[in-house]
Amino acid sequence: MGPRGTITQMSVTVPGKSLAAAGTDSDLATAAIAGALKPAIAKCIDPAAAAGVKTVLLAVVAQTTGEGGTAGIEMALFDSVSEELHQNQIEVQPLIGMALPSVLQSSWVAKLKDPPADSAVLLLSYARRPGGTLVTLSAVSSKARLATASAGIDNWDVAAMPAIPVLNLRVLAYSESQRGKKVGNGECWTLAAEALHDARARPANGYAFGRKLAAGEAILPGDIFQFTQARFEGHNGGSTWWMQLGSPNHTAVVRRVLGPTRYEILQQNPGPVGAATIDFKDLKSGKWEAWRPQAK
Repeated sequence: MGPRGTITQMSVTVPGKSLAAAGTDSDLATAAIAGALKPAIAKCIDPAAAAGVKTVLLAVVAQTTGEGGTAGIEMALFDSVSEELHQNQIEVQPLIGMALPSVLQSSWVAKLKDPPADSAVLLLSYARRPGGTLVTLSAVSSKARLATASAGIDNWDVAAMPAIPVLNLRVLAYSESQRGKKVGNGECWTLAAEALHDARARPANGYAFGRKLAAGEAILPGDIFQFTQARFEGHNGGSTWWMQLGSPNHTAVVRRVLGPTRYEILQQNPGPVGAATIDFKDLKSGKWEAWRPQAK
């Protein structure tokens, strides 16, 4: 069992109402990418659901090589598709660390080791071209090709995505795949530790999760927050709210950067893995650190 930590929260804000914040270029680009992909995702989800698929093994690959700094767009693609799948009650598991065929066939899917029952593979391949980035989606089960669809993305939106280290992407993909589940013993620390293990990164050492980021260093999706009795307070209209992360400790994975001080995180305890939003402008007491996953 690893270090223990909890999150306690009480809010008297209007349910479903969130604090307003201006979107960054990458946040706006993420929304644009999600909108562009939505019709193509629906073309794959509908036949998959009709075929009884309950779990999708999701992979994102570049069709061409030498496109340095692609992890940011890969994260945006993965995030957009997994969000739609979750909304359609389809579980998502990332396919990471294996060679993928250029053309996905049922015979390849049938050779996967111990795949979940009622599963299919959804492969997103992308190619950046002068007129825009083309994304092709292929949904294939071990028995048949279920659907193929494509979508175009503006290259300006692709360029706005930050370059994210591959280990960060793996940590985020694992954490995202665990939404709605209890990871290990259910402790907040365990989610981050298991994400590092799945990413084949340097293991957690107490509350150290790789390299501690320096003050002012950019925080990226897939980084890990460590809180110590961090109390957030704020106002929303005529209501007030407070939230404490850590009694005394709490660990979370960064899901999205929403602004200079605002982040969406993935966490567990209490409850299964889920998302929440924090803004460090609302931090009134306590401490926090950010860690970057590192190679072994």
